[in-house]
Parts: sequence; C-alpha cells; structure tokens
Amino acid sequence: MTSKTRNCEVSVHFYAKAILRGYLNKWVHIAERRYEHGDYEGALMLYSYGSLLGLPKASFSAGYLWEKGLTGRFRCALDHKYQCALYYYMNGIDYFKSQEKIADLIYWKIPKTL
Repeated sequence: MTSKTRNCEVSVHFYAKAILRGYLNKWVHIAERRYEHGDYEGALMLYSYGSLLGLPKASFSAGYLWEKGLTGRFRCALDHKYQCALYYYMNGIDYFKSQEKIADLIYWKIPKTL
C-alpha cells in the first residue's frame, strides 16, 4: 500500500465520520427546540439518546436537566437525581469544561452518606 492510498483511506474514514456526526447532531438540535418550548421530557429523551451515541453536548445537556430536576415523569434509577446528572456530565466531560461541574456536584449536591 502506498502512502497515497493510505492517505486516501484515512481521508474517506474521516469524511464518513464527519457526515455521521452531522446527522447525529440533528438529534441535539431537535432536543434544543423541545427544551426551548418547555418539553423537558422530550428533550431529555433525545439528549439521552445523543449521549448514548457519544455526543458530548447531548451528555452535558442531559446532565443539566437531571441536575435542575427538569425530568418530568422520569426518575433516576440511582439513589439520587444528582448521581444521574453526574453520570451524564462524566459522559460529556470534554464539553464546556464539565470537570468543574462534576467537582461541584460531588462536593455540594450528592449526599455525603452515599
């Protein structure tokens, strides 16, 4: 395999990733519209889906909804809503300096008895 062939394969791989990422970001855009219109449950479902697909912004946004208690009928399967927020923030750790938010949640929000 020549370096030219290898470069072409690498380029095609990254183009495919970029196209897929753009498609997946549509989910985040739809979730943002739902949030703006007060449909927090719908937004949480879409953000959670985006988080599972590896979209950091979706993870951070889902964590925010859990932290603020904007989850509607959804309940955290863990002991405390802040633990669900922490789970999503950790998934999106590369976005919006989530490390600071994680430290804040651990120190101030999660009950010390856990």
